[in-house]
Amino acid sequence: MTKGSAGSIRVRLDEIGRAFDDELAACNDAADERINGPKDAADLAPLQVVARGNLSDEATGRR
Repeated sequence: MTKGSAGSIRVRLDEIGRAFDDELAACNDAADERINGPKDAADLAPLQVVARGNLSDEATGRR
């Protein structure tokens, strides 16, 4: 194998490595902030919101 061909092989392997890293990063469950599937929903912590006690009937919520 000549020096030139070894360098070419090394460059090609680096390109494959980067492409694989990019593909792996894109399929990470945390790659986006959308809940777009059952696996994403399974990662969410359950949340229960309970009304505060002893409020008057006129009490309202706000954002």
